[in-house]
Amino acid sequence: MKNLHDAFLRSFLAASEGAIAKAVTQMLVRKVEAKGVVLTKKQQARVLAGVRAKRIDASLLPNTTRKIRIAFTKRDIATVERMDHRALALLPVLVNEESATIAAESLPQLHASWPERARFEDQRRSDFEQHLRGWWQGSLDCLGMMLTITNELTTRLANEGRELNGTSALRSALLRLQVRACQLSYEIQTLLGSGLADAAYARWRTLHEVAITALYIRERGETMAERYLAHQIVEAIAAAESVNRHRRRLKTRSVGIASVRRLHTRKAALLQRFGPNYEEPYGWAAENSIEKIRSFAVIESRVDMEHWRPYYKAASLRVHASPHALFNRFGSYK
Repeated sequence: MKNLHDAFLRSFLAASEGAIAKAVTQMLVRKVEAKGVVLTKKQQARVLAGVRAKRIDASLLPNTTRKIRIAFTKRDIATVERMDHRALALLPVLVNEESATIAAESLPQLHASWPERARFEDQRRSDFEQHLRGWWQGSLDCLGMMLTITNELTTRLANEGRELNGTSALRSALLRLQVRACQLSYEIQTLLGSGLADAAYARWRTLHEVAITALYIRERGETMAERYLAHQIVEAIAAAESVNRHRRRLKTRSVGIASVRRLHTRKAALLQRFGPNYEEPYGWAAENSIEKIRSFAVIESRVDMEHWRPYYKAASLRVHASPHALFNRFGSYK
């Protein structure tokens, strides 16, 4: 990748310096000709080569007995600076042009050398993970054992659910949340084993949300579970309308009008049943038709888990583009 960067940098510098060299050469030619000395195209080419090489002397000019004095004014210097700014302004265009050229030239080389580089990267990753296990093997083993126990229990509960006819909304919601929690836990285990502690912490944030949601629903029973599961209609409408709004720039297919209408019909029935605030992001969590839940922190506090908020906020910093997270990383050496 360093070779690609170097190739692009060389191309940009060549284009930028080439434009400036031409401008300086044109100035020199005009100034010399203003003194009565006319340069042929061949001589002008020699001057341009000298400017690019940053080596300008009398040998570049035609033989003459006259002494020629050339001076660059502040205005001349300003002109050159403007050329430099124009070269920078053309950088986006140059990036597109040079990227295509460099990619076409470099991709075959990368393909040819990649097997060897891939083995190097795999070995480096393996060495790092082995070093990591030397520090954290005991803790990672305990986590793995706990996940195995939880996964076996979840599998048994899922199998029992298949044997039951007419599974309740409460059982369905809690089981689905439990399955997702298991998946998230395995993701965290994988990330920790690879040394990606910040990413693991970010996934814990989602695991925390799943756990709090499960506690909240379990304490409030069947109706709350129904509200929670049905809220996917509200989220599906928001997602479909977002895709349709940006489909041209995304160059993707739109969600059909008929599909969106069907979703709106189902949503209208839900609003009729649960109240107008149901369409809010946390509308499912309201305990009556007029209540408005404004944040996840409200749900957290109602299951007496608000003491986890400092850790949750710290994990959130690693999910979002927070400046704090740039300077406080678990996976970075001080």
